[in-house]
Amino acid sequence: MNTVPNQAIAALVRTQQRVSRGLWRWCSSRGALLVFLLVLASALALSRTLPQIPAHIRSDPGTYQEWLSLAQVQFKGWTSFLEAIGAFYVRDTAWFHLLLAYLALVLLISGAEQTSRLLHIRTVAQPEAFYEQPDAIALTSTLSAGQTADLLERALTDLGLRVHRHETESSIYLRGLRRTWASLDSIVIYLGALLVILSLAIDSRWGWQQADIHLLPGLPVLVGVQDSHQIELVDAHALPATAYVDTGSGQRIALEQGKATYRRGYNYALTQEGGFLLQVSARGQDDKTLTLSEYTVRPENKTRLSFAFDPATARDEPDRLFIVPDRKLVVRLEWLGQELVSGVPIRFRQWVFEQGGQNLIGEAEIEINESTASSQINGTTYTWTLTQYAVIDAAYQPGRPLFGLGAILVLVGLLGQMIPRQQVWGIVTSAGPLSVRLYEQSAGLDRRWQEQSSQAWEDLHTTMEKAS
Repeated sequence: MNTVPNQAIAALVRTQQRVSRGLWRWCSSRGALLVFLLVLASALALSRTLPQIPAHIRSDPGTYQEWLSLAQVQFKGWTSFLEAIGAFYVRDTAWFHLLLAYLALVLLISGAEQTSRLLHIRTVAQPEAFYEQPDAIALTSTLSAGQTADLLERALTDLGLRVHRHETESSIYLRGLRRTWASLDSIVIYLGALLVILSLAIDSRWGWQQADIHLLPGLPVLVGVQDSHQIELVDAHALPATAYVDTGSGQRIALEQGKATYRRGYNYALTQEGGFLLQVSARGQDDKTLTLSEYTVRPENKTRLSFAFDPATARDEPDRLFIVPDRKLVVRLEWLGQELVSGVPIRFRQWVFEQGGQNLIGEAEIEINESTASSQINGTTYTWTLTQYAVIDAAYQPGRPLFGLGAILVLVGLLGQMIPRQQVWGIVTSAGPLSVRLYEQSAGLDRRWQEQSSQAWEDLHTTMEKAS
């Protein structure tokens, strides 16, 4: 029988086992965890530093290319490279999802390894090699094994440890412990970090964010992936400090500048930008409402028109034009562009022309002190209503509750590492000269333990000598 194939298969199996054990050891090491956490932190920092393209823009090729053209002004020759590596949509890239998956795998392996170690060290009787570690303590005794074990148990009790004892034919094992429940801190940290990673994965898959959403009073705006979320500005009187919006639930939400508001998975922030909305309606001499239309190719007749003005670009904005079809008039409106100051009226200039824009019929200057004003030119009364509009940022973060829970667990685990806890293992063997070997572990903030335990072992040695 040819045994070469069998030997080759056995060698291959041994190689695979060595590789798998090596990968397991590396994945369970703190070095691997730190590497992946560093890469993740760098990726998140990149997503915070560079502008991120919302999903609704990437889904429209024309709008996407327009966005990239604007980005090229800022990033110049780097734009193509940054776009190729997904730097403008980090959390939606395949490599970011793979990074989260690998980090989750490392956390699972690290948590499993830590759990295995905790279960192993909780046993009373450890292997012989466990008591031969470099920092283990060795004592000799001329008493019987039972008497020596009793003295050791008393010493562990005097140190405030809860003692477990296990006897065999050749040895007596003892284990003293105090606050060992605090040793779960590492598992709590791993669990918290895993929840944080899971929350990032959920937000990357189902979440979205959209900036510079302009909200006009009474005009709902659809945002998010496939326009799945509706936001409406329902009260603009408190602007610019506060905006009241309705997100489809029928309940008003107050958004304050400089403060993020989280509701049912959605995060809203009122930006410092904004402006005001000027609405106009017209009546004839018979007090009949006249129809108005925008100055466009295919105008739509309305009883009220709205014009948005941005104070930041007031001087560069063109004049607004609209038509009064019933009177065959063209109205030109200019905002005089003064700064918005509380108590100072907003001023406009109005010109009315015959249809065609050649003959000027009349003009007026409009001052709006509070919210309304009117002007009358050639028998037509124009009513002007001034309201402000808001600009907000919105994001859908379904993983945020998990992120918060994970962050709390990580914090609890880090605080738990400061809780002092001690464990001491002892073995009394009667093979040859009777010997006592001790191995202790201490963690947390307890500077007195080392001094107390050293004194306890000296007293134990002295007691055993005197008893003999």
